[in-house]
Amino acid sequence: MPELQQQSEDSVDGARQTRIRKKKSKFDTASTEAEIFLFDYGTVVIWGMTESQEKRFLSSLKRFEVDKLGMQPW
Repeated sequence: MPELQQQSEDSVDGARQTRIRKKKSKFDTASTEAEIFLFDYGTVVIWGMTESQEKRFLSSLKRFEVDKLGMQPW
């Protein structure tokens, strides 16, 4: 029985590694750098940052605001 259990564990580990390999080989979503686009009209687009990093970056931009728009009633 210990052999059967070991084979079962090995096949589970092998399947898990195969899924991980397939996931990484299809689409590499791990970004090593953040991308930030700042547009003249005030829009900021950010990729590759955590939410806390985004908030910290956006708060650092506040000192450059000229005319801040209020909340829009949608």
